[in-house]
Amino acid sequence: MNLHTILRTIHSIHLDQLDLTDPTQWIQWIASLSSKTIRYLYHNITLPRVSPEYQDNSPSILPELPNRQDIVVGIWEILASVHPNYYAIALLFVCVGIFVYIKIRYPFWNTQPVVHIYDWYRRWIQTTPGIIQKYPFKTRFYDTTKQIQTIDFSRIPKHTHDETHTVKQICEFIQSNYIPTDRLLSTITEKVLSLYLSGHNAPSYLSIHRELDNTITGVCASRLLNLYMYEPETITAGGSLETPPLTHIETYYLDYMTVRRETETRIGERLFQTHEYNIRIANPTIAVSMFQKDGEPCEGVVPFFQYNTSTFYMRNIQVDALPPHFIISRVAKENVDMLHDIYHILTTPETTAKKMWSMCLLPDIGHLRELLVNRQLYLFCLKKGGHLYGAYFFKDMNIHYEHIDGKTLGLVASIQNTDSLPLFMSGFMMSLREILKETAQYKMLMIRDTGHNQFILGKWREFHHTILDTPNSIYLYNYVVPKMPLSSRDIFTLV
Repeated sequence: MNLHTILRTIHSIHLDQLDLTDPTQWIQWIASLSSKTIRYLYHNITLPRVSPEYQDNSPSILPELPNRQDIVVGIWEILASVHPNYYAIALLFVCVGIFVYIKIRYPFWNTQPVVHIYDWYRRWIQTTPGIIQKYPFKTRFYDTTKQIQTIDFSRIPKHTHDETHTVKQICEFIQSNYIPTDRLLSTITEKVLSLYLSGHNAPSYLSIHRELDNTITGVCASRLLNLYMYEPETITAGGSLETPPLTHIETYYLDYMTVRRETETRIGERLFQTHEYNIRIANPTIAVSMFQKDGEPCEGVVPFFQYNTSTFYMRNIQVDALPPHFIISRVAKENVDMLHDIYHILTTPETTAKKMWSMCLLPDIGHLRELLVNRQLYLFCLKKGGHLYGAYFFKDMNIHYEHIDGKTLGLVASIQNTDSLPLFMSGFMMSLREILKETAQYKMLMIRDTGHNQFILGKWREFHHTILDTPNSIYLYNYVVPKMPLSSRDIFTLV
């Protein structure tokens, strides 16, 4: 029976009775036709079925699944049938592919003596810190056009009629380009730049990138920074505790890395590479450098450690009185011996410092003294009698917020030598109040999430709203420390 005969046997609405302009009748006709067709097919058409005897007695047409042993043997037979030369060729192609990918993915950093994310030996196997390259070498990013000049900062003329070689012009360039936003202004001056690049036991260097018309398009500087690593105490064969010597590494800290806005990105890479090579040739006694990257980390490079900087509005704060016999003492020119005491604790392998941190980053003490005298650094100590319970290091960040017309103060480091967090916090609040009494222009507060600052930051966030969190990464150049990145809680940094 064909489909035409089936449709004729179904009683439905005749097409000649339909009103072609009424869609409702069309829907009713289609529904009636469909339901009657399905009923007719169900009662008059029988599909073939398999007999029960066939299902029970016939063998299965599906093959049996192989077990695990068969799979392993089969794979081994396939691999054994391949000639070893093909494996060597495949391995060669894989190695070449990885090499090409690294060169394309990280064109700059793969040429630099840093710890790369794919450097499995230095990341997971090497157990002792050490220098990566004994001697510097030039890469394709080294400037050969003489557009970049590296100068000992002490030899740059401070006052001259040639305006292209003055520190003033360098500061004006940094002010305009150091912070890549118009909402924040860098307020660095000639005096501040000279303070940060002076007072060290090693020369500071400044590299300048100039165009053919002698305009500055890039600047970076390096100053001395000391890295102290505290080794844990070991037990000798006789059962006594042995204190290993303190590891002291002199490094150059790359600072004020500035490239003119909306310029070629390769200028920064050439400036970085040329500056690093030139300072190692000028002062071969220091082979290690360190630099900081704000925001997104460097691609393909393992950081030394990472931390966040939180920014808050400065507002009226309620300061509780300190317990009896506790005082807050400001370290200034008259009592700079307190700075020497703290510096001695940080730079000697004593048990007290080892319990607090695993390492610290410090400039020379002469440099810190100059910053204190010129009010670029503020140091307050929480004391009772002759015992130090806490220390707080504040720094003028030389950042001006235009929308509130205010300066920025930063808590860069602190020392908690007490088990009482409320006491330690009270000392911080008293120190902050003393600074605001002297300089009311500070309208913003920045707190680094490093070392003992983490205790202050956690308490401060309970009553203050964070307006900005900036990720920061510190990198080692030409030096490797095992198990990087390290925890920022275990590092005292005064950069």
